[in-house]
Amino acid sequence: MNRIQKEKDDRTLSIQRVIHAPPGLVYRAWTEPELLKQWFTPRPWTTSEVVLDVRPGGSNRIVMRNPEGEEFPNTGVYLLIDPGKRVVFTDAYTSAWQPSEKPMMTVDIRFIPIPEGTLYTAEVSHWSSADREAHEQMGFYEGWGICAAQLAELLEGMCQSVPAATGGDISLLLSQLASPAQRAILQQGVRSLADLAEYNEMEVASWHGIGQSALAVIREVLAMNGLSLK
Repeated sequence: MNRIQKEKDDRTLSIQRVIHAPPGLVYRAWTEPELLKQWFTPRPWTTSEVVLDVRPGGSNRIVMRNPEGEEFPNTGVYLLIDPGKRVVFTDAYTSAWQPSEKPMMTVDIRFIPIPEGTLYTAEVSHWSSADREAHEQMGFYEGWGICAAQLAELLEGMCQSVPAATGGDISLLLSQLASPAQRAILQQGVRSLADLAEYNEMEVASWHGIGQSALAVIREVLAMNGLSLK
């Protein structure tokens, strides 16, 4: 269930939700177009186009489509990217630091690890209290709440569908990796984090489907469990 808190000032709107999925996977759902398309727009609206250049200064373009087929593009620029932890972007710019015609907000998304999975927080700061009030009247709490519920539904389903492994701890790692990396690990017969820690980093990096981003996730999850690649 979404949590609505007392706002910190008259220019801010925010929601929180516990998502039973690891922070790395929730982060992926904000930064991978194919995942973002599946939850970003309240149904029966859809997300028809997603272009993301996920880096500070990189632009994003997300097009929402209503049931009548009308499209509503949204553009912005990333201000801060902290993989697995935080994404901050603004509509004050469209691309390459080109100012937008009517900026309204800066969005701060955080993925906080908790025993249940992730405390997902979305804080939206507006240029003025009038912008904040207009956004609330447009249905901020309902719309963002529905999207957060769709996000949770998607990711919790993904976690449940992670290939079965004899060592339960490996499921946490697999849920944070894209399918090619999942297959690479399982094809090696790895069934627990302890199994994975028996390999050296060069070996793991050579597996088809393991790129630098996957290797970074592997290092992080192993370290969280007091392990490391040889």
